[in-house]
Amino acid sequence: MRTAIWYTFARKGIEIPYPIQVEISRDEQLARQPSAIAADAERLARVDIFAALSSDERYALASACPEQVFGDDEPIVRQGDAGSSMFVVMSGRVRVVLEPSGREVASIAEAGFFGEMSMLTGEARTATVRAAGDVVVMEVAAARFREIVVARPAILDHVSAIVADRRAGLEDAKVAAAAAAAPGMAARRTLLERIQQFLHLA
Repeated sequence: MRTAIWYTFARKGIEIPYPIQVEISRDEQLARQPSAIAADAERLARVDIFAALSSDERYALASACPEQVFGDDEPIVRQGDAGSSMFVVMSGRVRVVLEPSGREVASIAEAGFFGEMSMLTGEARTATVRAAGDVVVMEVAAARFREIVVARPAILDHVSAIVADRRAGLEDAKVAAAAAAAPGMAARRTLLERIQQFLHLA
């Protein structure tokens, strides 16, 4: 219980006071220093879905999106929950498990991401994702991503192509083998249209 409280407080920026009666004054610092934001922006450059962004766009995204810390086996998202954001693993590793069996189907390390379909289309979470040890993730909300797409609409083609390919790679082998090139392009177009509708771009 104490461990769960510590991680929850850390995500909310709440400090646990020392059990003393001495007043300690300090200069308040920015929640995140520019150097830390720049480092996060560099990490985003290694993430496929954000690789086509300019350095300024990645910096703006890093500065606007909160980071959260999770302890071992804590759930970051739960299967079936509503969501409108995705997560980038900034450090550590997460496990993707299917409920109710709890079977692990994937492991995502630093610079990996998950939850992109919830951010792009508003779909419910398709799996539970748990921290494997201490993990820091950056949460990217749909509203933040929409700001980038409005400024540079062409980026949406790049993103939808990556997401479509990623989803195709997770499909059942039988379905993937039966899919021809033309249907694959149609599926990609359908996904792009869903993203545009959810982000109010069409």
